[in-house]
Amino acid sequence: MSKQADDAAKFAREKLGAKVHEMAGAAGLRVLKGNEGDGGGESRPWIELPGSGRLLSQFAKDCGACLASEAVFRRESVAVTVNHETGALDMITPSRFRTLIEKYAVTHKIYYESSGVRGGPKTPVNDPASMTQECAKGTLEADVFMNALRKIARVNQVRMPVMRADGKVELLREGYDDASQTYTLPSDVVINEELKPAEGAQMLRDYLKEFPFSDERSLAVAIAEMVALYVYGLQELTANRMGFIFKANKERSGKSLLAQFGITAPYGLPKGQTISNQEEMKKLLDATALQGTPYLFFDNLTGNIKSNLLESYMTTPVWTGRVMGSQKTFDAPKGTIVILTGNNITTSADITGRCLLCVLYTEDADPQARKLSRIITPQYLARPKVRGDLLSALWSLVRGWDEAGRPAGSRRIAGFEEWSNLVGGIVMAAGFPDPLQKPKDEEATNMAEVDAREMVKQLVARMPAGKGAHEFTFQELIDVCVEFKCFDWKLEGKMRGGAEGESDYFECNSKSASAMGRLFGTDLAGQVFTLDGGRRVRFGKRGHNRHRRYQVEILEEKKA
Repeated sequence: MSKQADDAAKFAREKLGAKVHEMAGAAGLRVLKGNEGDGGGESRPWIELPGSGRLLSQFAKDCGACLASEAVFRRESVAVTVNHETGALDMITPSRFRTLIEKYAVTHKIYYESSGVRGGPKTPVNDPASMTQECAKGTLEADVFMNALRKIARVNQVRMPVMRADGKVELLREGYDDASQTYTLPSDVVINEELKPAEGAQMLRDYLKEFPFSDERSLAVAIAEMVALYVYGLQELTANRMGFIFKANKERSGKSLLAQFGITAPYGLPKGQTISNQEEMKKLLDATALQGTPYLFFDNLTGNIKSNLLESYMTTPVWTGRVMGSQKTFDAPKGTIVILTGNNITTSADITGRCLLCVLYTEDADPQARKLSRIITPQYLARPKVRGDLLSALWSLVRGWDEAGRPAGSRRIAGFEEWSNLVGGIVMAAGFPDPLQKPKDEEATNMAEVDAREMVKQLVARMPAGKGAHEFTFQELIDVCVEFKCFDWKLEGKMRGGAEGESDYFECNSKSASAMGRLFGTDLAGQVFTLDGGRRVRFGKRGHNRHRRYQVEILEEKKA
């Protein structure tokens, strides 16, 4: 060993202790005194770069051993670090890795210095040097390197609850938690762990009291959003999580700010997104899954919202994507909660079925006419004191639910049963209404479902008395739709005068007739509708083309 290496070993024993030196030796690492060649003052392992007689695999193994207990992790097959400003997971690229490793170790080459005596011995000298781009790329792709890193599933910006393997619920401490694979960032947000559940529920009501909720159900949905984003760690990462839609009848009603209550308390100022084309949406969802982002916030949307990619993303446990800027693919567990806001928006049937709806309604023609006693802004919500209040209240609700024996919610949404029990149970245990109740028809975002149910309801009213089933013609269905404004966005044509003694009727043009035929004969055929009072009715079809008839069959009479 060279004099330089001897000095480094002596320094490690004096400053770090024998245990650390032994660990470094066991990993095949040499320790370099920080101020020897790199200008630092701390001690870091000295790792020889690959070259003649030194394999890349050995170098990668040594790098992995060096970083095994540092703030460098792996998200499935990708090496990442935690961004302390955003809470996101930043991918380590080869270019970045070249300098990142130098924060934890000194990479070096060995050259031999002549003693000056002809034929005399040569002294090995450690020469600090950065790895090449090719070396960095090979190291990041080496199994021995990747397998040495700790896995990371979640990043918390504040202390949040987690459920242990034995079922115990507790608040995580700051730093890395091996069992949950969660890293909790240091924070100046203080959580009152002794706040009583009743006090916590009242605190949330006080913060939300000036929002113009259409009813108590919508208030419960707003509470459910806050709870859902907070209890992220009480479910498996791959568990299905419902999204949320915040809808208002006009601008400046507070829908965006209300949605931000649930986001800001645990995650800080929200990051908004837009629903774009398929290619851009796929890139966004890939990045979100890879980074382990807990929420996606699509704010201030308009019109009819639909996206087959987003619909799939909301119920896919493991997302397959492509690493940005490369051909490398990854499979990442996904637990992202999707949040949408908009004025009078409508959504596809699949998005509607995957979200809870919160409705705000203001009667003021001029939104500025509303007088508020408390001015709440996104920056206000981001204050440590306010975040501390909200998190203390949410933790009290979780504790109250836990102490009450963890009662399940009263309703369960298919595909989201576990989530329904958890979030619905916590919200209802705190004294709020059931957030999983269906909204009123006039508030719904999926008008196709509302219109279909209204059409079937009116067809039942036209059935002969005492009959349990009846058939209708295509024109009779169109007449009902026109009269009660069902599917009016699909109806194109004009009114025609009926024969003598008959009523006028609406004649669809060919395009509209084709669309309505697909609707009645394909989309709605075989579906069972639950009408007011619990009556269940099946809508079906019989025959083909001109001979086709549509049958309405009552399955269960209205219960007394």
